[in-house]
Amino acid sequence: FALATNSQQSTTLRNGYLPKGIAILFSLGLLSVTAYQGFYEYEWHRIAHKSLGGQTVQMLPRYKKFHTHLRYKDLFLYNYAAELNVAGDYEKSLQIARECYLLWADYDLQMLMAENCLQLQDYKETENCLMAAAAMCPIKFMPLYQLTELYLKTGQKLEARRLAQKILDKKVKVPSQVINSIKSKMRNLLNESDSLNDSSQMIIHDFNPITTFQWQDCPLDLRTPRALLPT
Repeated sequence: FALATNSQQSTTLRNGYLPKGIAILFSLGLLSVTAYQGFYEYEWHRIAHKSLGGQTVQMLPRYKKFHTHLRYKDLFLYNYAAELNVAGDYEKSLQIARECYLLWADYDLQMLMAENCLQLQDYKETENCLMAAAAMCPIKFMPLYQLTELYLKTGQKLEARRLAQKILDKKVKVPSQVINSIKSKMRNLLNESDSLNDSSQMIIHDFNPITTFQWQDCPLDLRTPRALLPT
C-alpha cells in the first residue's frame, strides 16, 4: 500500500512538472527570439543613420543581410527600398517596395514606387502609383503635380492641361511654399496657350528623387522620405 501511494505521488509530481517545463522552455525560446529581433532592429537603426549620413553604398550589403531577419518589418522594407533608390538600383528598390506593399499601404511608399517605375520607364505603372498616392492623401498636391509632369513627358498634353486646371482649382488646407510653387507652375503651363510644345520644353525633366529641378523660377524638391524609423 505504501509503495502504491509513493508511486501515485511520483506520477502526480511528474505530471505537474511536465507542463511547467514546457512553459519554461517556451518562455526561454520567446525571450531568445525577442532578443535577436531587438538586436537586428538596433543594428538597422545604426546603419540607417549612417546611410542618411552619406554612406548609402557602404551600408547596402548590411541592409541585404538584415533583410532575411527583418523582412516582415514594413518600415525596414520601406527604408531599404528607399536607400536602394538613392543608390540608383531602381529594379531592386521596386522589388523590395512591393514586398513592403504586401504589409503596408502608404502614401510615401506609393510615391517611392512611382519614382522607381519612372526611372525604369514603366510609365503606365508610374501613373498607377501616383494615382494611388493621390487617392490615399487627397489633400496632397505632389502626386497630381508629378502626374502632370508625366503626361507632358509622354506627350499627353491635353491631359496635362486638364490636371493643371484641377490643381489650380484645388483648395489649400495648409499653405506652403511648395504648394505656391506648384500652383505657379500650373498657371504658367495654362498661360502657354499659343504653343503646348514650347511649354513642355520649358520643363526640365529631371525626376531623380535626390535632386531638385526647376520650371522657370519655381523650385520644387521631389524627394520622398528615406527613413521612417519607429521612435
